Amino acid sequence: MSWKRYVQTLLATALLSALLLYAWILLVDPYDDVWFSPPLVREPVSKNQRFSYPAIARNPRFDSLIVGTSSVRLLSPAELDPLLGASFANLAMDAATPYEQAQMLALFVRHHPRVRYAFLGIDDHAWCDPSRVYKQFTERPFPAWMYDEDKWNDLLYLFNSASVDQAWRQFQNLLGLREPRFGRDGYSVFVPPESAYDLDKVRRGIYGGVSPVVKAAVEPPYQPTADDLAGWVFPNIPGLGEMLAMLPEETTKVLIFPPYHQYRMPVPGTEQDAMYAACKDRVMRTASRFPNTLVMDFMIRSSVTLEDTNYWDPEHYRVGVASLIAESVVGALRNDTADSGLYRILARTGGSVAPGGPAKREVTVLESGVDRGSPANRDVRASAGPPRE
Repeated sequence: MSWKRYVQTLLATALLSALLLYAWILLVDPYDDVWFSPPLVREPVSKNQRFSYPAIARNPRFDSLIVGTSSVRLLSPAELDPLLGASFANLAMDAATPYEQAQMLALFVRHHPRVRYAFLGIDDHAWCDPSRVYKQFTERPFPAWMYDEDKWNDLLYLFNSASVDQAWRQFQNLLGLREPRFGRDGYSVFVPPESAYDLDKVRRGIYGGVSPVVKAAVEPPYQPTADDLAGWVFPNIPGLGEMLAMLPEETTKVLIFPPYHQYRMPVPGTEQDAMYAACKDRVMRTASRFPNTLVMDFMIRSSVTLEDTNYWDPEHYRVGVASLIAESVVGALRNDTADSGLYRILARTGGSVAPGGPAKREVTVLESGVDRGSPANRDVRASAGPPRE
């Protein structure tokens, strides 16, 4: 064979192999993103939720969603759906930045003109960190092409080594040889199994040792000056307003400050504690501009946050706590006045809050400092707390 013939054969073989591989990727459709692929039941198989969740966000079976970081990933749609008569997708992602959360919410809203409930997790990493930049900041690979409405540009991004790997995973899943990473509603129990729980290990991760400590409040507490309040800039909170503005007025919006372990929260009475209070106040004021909005603060010292056995690490609680949060949110939406001290209602604006009942219109009510909750027994232990430092 001449060199010319050899090179032609080599190039033709490479091109044919590439076309066959590309056709296989499009047929398998690893991200359930190709509109002309066979209508197979595909599961979320990508390790990176940013690639798995757009298909869930477009799915018409859902009418409600959860957006945020891993701090609200354990809120189960299977528990919330019957309590609220809704169909939730949990689209909260590990270390999701405000930008990524906004893209996810926008995608869901474009494909669901009627959104019944929208739960937004408000953690300090995303919303109270002065160093974050809302429009630009991402920490993990984020496929912006999967979040727009241009179907054709998706095809350009699917021909790469990562897509080959994901197509192989999806192909194995279609054959029943691989378990999906997440449920079809986005939910998964990402914490270790309960059988692996080791309290001493948990305490070492929280305190650096096995002896629990509650940091004593500073007295007198730090009083922020006018200059302090003016200098504490939280650049992402305007973006939170943009996210709330995406949602229809009739959507019931619930903003949830998650219950970090007390040792993870600022020491009461310190300047950092005052700064976090200012952040919560600005979230409250932003949310109060929108109808049908409830702001719940679980990030307080309570029988949940003071008890080590409720946690895997300083930020991630156990499944039983997630059930308690879900029941507390539903109780607050139903105007349950039971007081268990598990959370504070920071803001509530008028609208329908009682599932299955008539809409109740009311003026904006700010309830800062009022601890309310819906009691539940979900293996969540109340305690007087460990010794003070």
